[in-house]
Amino acid sequence: MTDGVQTRLQKDVATLQKEVQRIELSIEESSEHLRTEFKTSLEAAAAEMRQLFAQVTLKLGSSSSSQIPETPINASTSRINDSVQPTTDPKPFTKHSKLQCPRFNGEDFLGWKIKINQFFEADETEERNKVRIAMMHFDGRALQWHQRFMRVIGRQQS
Repeated sequence: MTDGVQTRLQKDVATLQKEVQRIELSIEESSEHLRTEFKTSLEAAAAEMRQLFAQVTLKLGSSSSSQIPETPINASTSRINDSVQPTTDPKPFTKHSKLQCPRFNGEDFLGWKIKINQFFEADETEERNKVRIAMMHFDGRALQWHQRFMRVIGRQQS
């Protein structure tokens, strides 16, 4: 009778081993699928970032060359011109509001993009200042990527 029990136990162990192998294979396939999906998503976000930075760099290049740098002489005339223009709605924020520019570390680009656009809208940031402000709030991989990007752009322009 012990032979029958042992044979049955051996069959059960073999069945369990096959089930474990099937589960391991399924997990590996799922992991590979997730890796591929993540890689594709990351590449798409990186491509979008490169495109946006290239557009902004071109925009900065064309806008900065057409703008007159502010000197004491034209600063006083621009203040006079600003005071002549009618004022629109004052900012709904007071100096007691804690409005902080979101930081970007290279992860969750779409989430950061939404937050930075909300920040710029709330802060009424001028278009020409947006890129510089965003660049000052890069951390980690995003900062490293931006530094490399600027070196490459610098080499291309010289």
